Amino acid sequence: MVLHPLTFVVLGLACFRLTHLIVVEEITTFLRTPFVDAVNERDARGRWIKLQYPKPHRIRGFIGALLSCPWCTGIWVGIALVMGWYTVPHVVFPVALIFAVSGLGVIAEMATQYWNRNSFSPTPEQIARINAINALLEYGTATRSPAEANKDSVR
Repeated sequence: MVLHPLTFVVLGLACFRLTHLIVVEEITTFLRTPFVDAVNERDARGRWIKLQYPKPHRIRGFIGALLSCPWCTGIWVGIALVMGWYTVPHVVFPVALIFAVSGLGVIAEMATQYWNRNSFSPTPEQIARINAINALLEYGTATRSPAEANKDSVR
């Protein structure tokens, strides 16, 4: 059975979309919860991000490492799609096509968010509001600055 280039692209986009669905999206949290601990932490730029750490158990940790890694999960999803396409193409291809179209939508949305994030120049008022929200999230109050909270914790 010859793999047409268009079929290859459809399977590739479907693999991307299914991998993203399994590893990242909220709707599949119930699949990951037994195997990973999800925590909200600040990144180097001070933004809140959700990170997933494999549970410290042997088997659960191994599965958690696979489920929290898009490269690892992508391999298994790719294997399933290709094997499915070779064995039952009339079933797998329509499903893969749906996920491929959805994957293109996700890519377009991610690109739009990237362009918007890099083109946004906040006003001083917007910066003050964002800082107040961050202070509320981190220190439990919007009226105290991080510096004031640090002074209180030293005392």
